[in-house]
Amino acid sequence: MAEQTMKWHQDGHSFRVVIDKSTVQIVDFHCPHRADASPVCRVNDECIVERFVLEYGFDCNVGVSPIDGTMEIAWTLVGDTRDYATCQVWIIPTTDEFFAAWANSQRSELQPKE
Repeated sequence: MAEQTMKWHQDGHSFRVVIDKSTVQIVDFHCPHRADASPVCRVNDECIVERFVLEYGFDCNVGVSPIDGTMEIAWTLVGDTRDYATCQVWIIPTTDEFFAAWANSQRSELQPKE
């Protein structure tokens, strides 16, 4: 099997998190590309990120963040989107300490050197 590089997308996907007694619930998922013709997250006319988050909840999360209303996420996809049973979407809060530091370092590497 060929090695696959994971690309993290920070494109405005978010959801609201609420605490209900002893459970944390994901509600009001927002995909910023609903009207776009062919963004990366749209597969078979649905947002694959939304599908995975609403189906698997925090089981596809790899980060840590305080619960504070609306949470913006970064996401990546591994596998073949033609077969949902063989692919996986991973999410991470953009406020996760380690992800934020990594994302900031990536932006600074893309800046032209003077």
